[in-house]
Amino acid sequence: IEEDEKIVVTLVTLSRFLESFLVQMNYSCLPAEGGLLKGAKRCSNSVGMDLDFDPTRPDYDQLKAELPS
Repeated sequence: IEEDEKIVVTLVTLSRFLESFLVQMNYSCLPAEGGLLKGAKRCSNSVGMDLDFDPTRPDYDQLKAELPS
C-alpha cells in the first residue's frame, strides 16, 4: 500500500507539472483586470479560437466557406 501511495503522489505531481504547459483559451474574450485575457501570461494583439461546426448541419458548407482564411 505504501508503494501505491508513492505512485499516486508521483502521478499527481507529474499531472500538475504537465498542466502548467497547457494553453488556456478564453472564449468570451472579455478582458480581466489590467486588460489581459484571464489566464494570459503576456500581452498579445490576437486571440486564437477553435471553431467547430457540426458536419451534419444543413448549412455546414456555407459556414465553412465563410470562415476567413
